[in-house]
Amino acid sequence: MEQWTKTQLFHSGDDYYSSLISDIRNARSSILLETYIFSVDKVTQIILEELGQARKRGCHVQILVDGYGTYDWLLELQAICQNKGLELRVYHALPLSMSWFRRLFLLNFLINHSTIFKRMNKRNHRKVTIFDLNRAYLGSLNYSQNHSEHALGANAWRDTGLFVEGQPVRRFVWAFTHSWRRSNKKGLKRLLYRYKKDQIYQPEASLVRLNTTPRMRYRVYRDLIRRIRHAEKRIFVTSAYFLPKGSLLRALKYASSRGVIVKIIVPGITDVPIVRWAAFEVIKNMFKSGIQVFEYQKSILHAKYMIIDDYCSVGSLN
Repeated sequence: MEQWTKTQLFHSGDDYYSSLISDIRNARSSILLETYIFSVDKVTQIILEELGQARKRGCHVQILVDGYGTYDWLLELQAICQNKGLELRVYHALPLSMSWFRRLFLLNFLINHSTIFKRMNKRNHRKVTIFDLNRAYLGSLNYSQNHSEHALGANAWRDTGLFVEGQPVRRFVWAFTHSWRRSNKKGLKRLLYRYKKDQIYQPEASLVRLNTTPRMRYRVYRDLIRRIRHAEKRIFVTSAYFLPKGSLLRALKYASSRGVIVKIIVPGITDVPIVRWAAFEVIKNMFKSGIQVFEYQKSILHAKYMIIDDYCSVGSLN
């Protein structure tokens, strides 16, 4: 049976980055960093300097960023990584001449919600950093000062991260390697590589629930619905962008009708207002079913975690 040898939960971005920097300094052989957003700011400049020092002492450093999430900082980040000897790859890069395209709000909305654009715009939304193949940081914190109270004070985003250690970290290594290799393939080769699957891995039976392939996404979602339908005491959800599928919403309503306590925390302040507007009708529908919905008002809520009875899930999946 899979088990972690050590875990630590973080609800403070500063504590999360402080612990991560300590692990960078103590890394012996490798650092594998995978993130949606890697901005260049006060917080990440410190991290990049520590990564450069790790590289100097012989540690292998690979950084994988998303081409859309990191678009605004990509040229500067590439220059810094080249100067420090850090390997950098971009997952599904956009042409640099398309900055006007990325800034058009309506087109951004279409990209995120249109089936056609989704196929054109597959993104890597993971936030995972792996040290020496057996320790990892995960959750929903990007590499950005947005999560730091030291940098932004009371305006820092509310987020959740997790440190884990043990054999199951190898699953993260597999997922990173898959994305790293795919990011370097073009055209037909990239399309074909997408369908190489780990046939043995069953995400619903693992501590690490990857959604790298369509098969994995289907199995993880199916298991989530099963857990909600069989919940006995509680279902607590914190979600930065809560727009559930109909099957998930029906499962939550059914659980509430059976007497299960269902509580959901959503942002009162958000970085994507259209999602909050779109969720109004969903939330109204949930209220009628006895589901309790709360808005976090202190700052932007970016955390993603769920508690179902004694089961807990922390990650970057909305």
